[in-house]
Amino acid sequence: MGRVTHSRPHDADGLAAPGERAGSREPAPRSAGDFDELEEFDEPEAARPQAVLEELRRQEAERRARRRRRDAVSRKVVGWIVAAALALLLHDSVRALRRAVSAGDPWGEHAAVAVAAALGLLWLLAVGIRALRRR
Repeated sequence: MGRVTHSRPHDADGLAAPGERAGSREPAPRSAGDFDELEEFDEPEAARPQAVLEELRRQEAERRARRRRRDAVSRKVVGWIVAAALALLLHDSVRALRRAVSAGDPWGEHAAVAVAAALGLLWLLAVGIRALRRR
């Protein structure tokens, strides 16, 4: 039994794949219109009109400004999420510390985690204040 394929040969019924001549594997000749877009990029940068260069610079400046705004929003969102996580960790560690002290259990680990979470929150607060002052 022959091998079953999911596609027919490229020249079946005289039809060719895009860019090929029917019945052969050589590429079809391209029309002059196919190269119109490429001609713009073949010119050296010095030969391009000044208006085109200015437009490209303006577009690049807009992209950079959008990227800066997007990155600033991302940093704020991540900062608030980390602050919430640290606040939850601090609350839970202080509660565990109170229980351990009142029960007479070892409490050093709870105190270390609570101090680390508090220091993390203070650091985030300092970074946020410094960012506000830069504006």
